[in-house]
Amino acid sequence: MVAPRDALIAYFAIRKTQDNSGYVGGVLVIDSKGLPQEFRSTSPLRPTVAQRALYGRSLEPYAFNELIGVRLIRSLKLKPEICFVESPELFEIRESSQMPIIRLSQVDNASLMNGSVDDGIRISNTRGRTKDLVADQHPNFDDIRYVQHLIETISDSIDLLEPFERVETALRSLTHSDTNYRPSK
Repeated sequence: MVAPRDALIAYFAIRKTQDNSGYVGGVLVIDSKGLPQEFRSTSPLRPTVAQRALYGRSLEPYAFNELIGVRLIRSLKLKPEICFVESPELFEIRESSQMPIIRLSQVDNASLMNGSVDDGIRISNTRGRTKDLVADQHPNFDDIRYVQHLIETISDSIDLLEPFERVETALRSLTHSDTNYRPSK
């Protein structure tokens, strides 16, 4: 594993398009100081009415993981040591990736009361955050143990959730300024 001070960290997120007709994904790679190193995004994925009917409940998991997530992660020129996601729906990317896929979330009050964070690890004293975070993983992989030291080290340097805001802002900016991201008329 790369030394934490030289680590590259990916942040992958999916958002609905401005008109709610589809989805767009983005992945931001930062260094351990929080500086951007690479950004990639997808064109909007707009399922048709027929596709929505045929795929049913499997549409979003399939689209998010296979059509958006796996393709974006594979398109990266840099090779991050870890990829953070916001939702357990995105854990399936791990099935097609050698890179650990770790979900970050704020510790909720129920977890604080019973002292548990399920199968994840609790990250205290994250820079700029008043609440602790939980990092958890795909249930079929043991990535947390492999990346725990890296997560704890970089959490002393950067606010671990803030790069998700950057991805969202970049995706929102694209949907407003780039005609390729607007719905066809």
